[in-house]
Amino acid sequence: MLGRLFGKKGQIVVATINARILPMTRGEFLEDPLDQILRKTRLGKVCGGGTALLDGGDGVNHIDIEIELKDLSQPNFTLLLEILNDLGNPKGSYLTLPDQSKVAFGQFEGLEMMFETEEIAEAFAGRLMEDDNSPHHYGDFGARGRSLNLYGPSFAEMEAFCRTKLTGEAFTFTQIA
Repeated sequence: MLGRLFGKKGQIVVATINARILPMTRGEFLEDPLDQILRKTRLGKVCGGGTALLDGGDGVNHIDIEIELKDLSQPNFTLLLEILNDLGNPKGSYLTLPDQSKVAFGQFEGLEMMFETEEIAEAFAGRLMEDDNSPHHYGDFGARGRSLNLYGPSFAEMEAFCRTKLTGEAFTFTQIA
């Protein structure tokens, strides 16, 4: 199936990333670094991005990054998948190819912490961001500002670390990737 796509020039692929992050975070941690790497390696460039909301519009469901590859060859496609995984994309992400077929990628896991109020979520996020030893790579606020979504190599390590930063807040943990 993929064989007939390889070798075509100027192909657009869409990376649908299983991350509940806002546009600024998408740009800083995923879109901008991807664009720099694609241009440096002369594979292509990022040509757009978007944020899909949850039903009802209460938080982010996933993000998309549109990628223009100069040459959709097997080696370039394999390199693109390696780059996407190296950037820390979560499990459950996939590329949509020009023929609409999908190819999975992603190695990071996601953790959602839900708090009682926005203020509690913001205070916790402040404590979390002050610590350079945090095992998460990036994160953002989620639904109604009461949740904090974190992404890193290990859900268990992020959960254990977060528990050391809690000071009696009521919360729930959910694995989201």
